[in-house]
Amino acid sequence: MADERAFLARTAWRIAVGRLPNARMAVLDFEVPAGGQDPEQTAIAADWNATIHRLIDALPEELRQPLALSAVEEFKSHEIAQVMGIPEGTVRTRLMRARQVLKQKLGALMAGHHGT
Repeated sequence: MADERAFLARTAWRIAVGRLPNARMAVLDFEVPAGGQDPEQTAIAADWNATIHRLIDALPEELRQPLALSAVEEFKSHEIAQVMGIPEGTVRTRLMRARQVLKQKLGALMAGHHGT
């Protein structure tokens, strides 16, 4: 049963990855602001959301894939390892590195915003 799930997940993942270059569209969720949030705060949040998506898209494929499977699909590291066909330790290392890179880039952006 686990092998079938891994096979299906890997197949679906490869199909999705194969379609990525053809369908690079950013989907942003613009919602009507809640009672306590003004339009300016909503716009700022949407801008940061778009910035984070761009930073994730700029990650090397080997870091972006496990991060997407972990964050979006909520796969555990052993499931990601099965889907990607790599050792679980490699998955953990790539997830850690992806988060480090994003943290550094966000830190640099934050410093740039406060410095102006």
